[in-house]
Amino acid sequence: MKRSSYLLLFLVVIILIVAYFYIKPTESQESTYEKPDITLTFDIAKISKIEIEKNKEYIRFEKIKDRWKIIDPINTYADDEAIYGLLEGLAKFNLLGLISSNPQKQEMYEVDAKGTSVTVTSDGNQTTTLIIGKLGQTSGQAYVRPASSGSVYLAKGLVPSLVGKSLSDWRQRTVVRVEPRMMKMLTVRAGGERAVFKRDDKKWTSGGATVSAKRMKPAVQQLSYLRAEGFIDTVVFLSGSPALHIELMADELMRMDFYNHPNFKNQYLLKSSTDQKLYVVNKSSVKDISGLVGGAAEPTEETYAAEPEVPTTEGGGVDDSYKPTGVDANADISPEARKVLQSILQQSRGTALTPQEGLPAATGIEDSGELTIYSVKSGDNIASISRRFNITEEQLMKWNILKPGDAIKPGMELYVYVTR
Repeated sequence: MKRSSYLLLFLVVIILIVAYFYIKPTESQESTYEKPDITLTFDIAKISKIEIEKNKEYIRFEKIKDRWKIIDPINTYADDEAIYGLLEGLAKFNLLGLISSNPQKQEMYEVDAKGTSVTVTSDGNQTTTLIIGKLGQTSGQAYVRPASSGSVYLAKGLVPSLVGKSLSDWRQRTVVRVEPRMMKMLTVRAGGERAVFKRDDKKWTSGGATVSAKRMKPAVQQLSYLRAEGFIDTVVFLSGSPALHIELMADELMRMDFYNHPNFKNQYLLKSSTDQKLYVVNKSSVKDISGLVGGAAEPTEETYAAEPEVPTTEGGGVDDSYKPTGVDANADISPEARKVLQSILQQSRGTALTPQEGLPAATGIEDSGELTIYSVKSGDNIASISRRFNITEEQLMKWNILKPGDAIKPGMELYVYVTR
């Protein structure tokens, strides 16, 4: 073998040895890290503001009247699932060990300018800023650095996927979240056909006939939690009639129009009565709902149980609390933190996440009686229809998403609770 070959082999061995000792501490550090020299936890019940900065792009959140909103760079409600994940991560946050006190190692663990800065403000304007770096070797762990420190720590709870979302992923994507047992009436129009469904304690009916569970249950499941894929923030002209029209009466009435658009082959553009913006919704997410029209009433002995057996409290009353999957079973967070996380999804358990501006407030009178559809006749007005059914004008307007001054026309269908 030539001398040059020996020299080359010797250089390769030297490089491998250097690489081994350089990389080895990084991979094995987690099993040999020191006990953290500080303690850092978050009480999510006291958090009022969160600011996230990545690549000089800022997103600021603020809790306003128990609802989380994005206040910069836009003003809108934050997505319940995204905020839920972020607060859950903060509730679980715990420093596991000190990795390095050498500032030169910050780049290696991406807790320098490459990291994501998260500033948390609690009651009393107490702020804590963390730099979230790259993932650790174990799921749910990442390298972090308090902004006031030069040390790198291994921590659990906050990982890049929770804090590094784009602005569109932080915006509210939930269009509808309503428990099936709260649904009272559903109207669906598609392909020139229309079907109306009513729910009692045990089943759904249409035209006086029971609707089979096989047909109804998938549609109810889709409608109970409808999420958008994105938003349209530019001006879009929607021509013609909607391909699908849905009216859902639960705690309040919600109307949704789904339009076809040449630029969206597999999606609908959705206009909702509860929001000004246009949503982009995958057609597959509402296909079972649109499938309800045409032969919807199917006489059968099979019934669709509108709700499972209702749990009761120790005192025998109905346990009407909404329990998101996984919250109660999460042993890593305190009972107080679980209540905060549960409240995030409870806020959107009714039909609409964002009530329409100017909608009349509830009168305090219970929405009781049989829910029916009244077709407006010539000469009718809000006052005369209210007198006909012995209800208040405020109730009629609330049930039908009408504002003071809105006109009603003959043939228009209004929802009315009729007391027998």
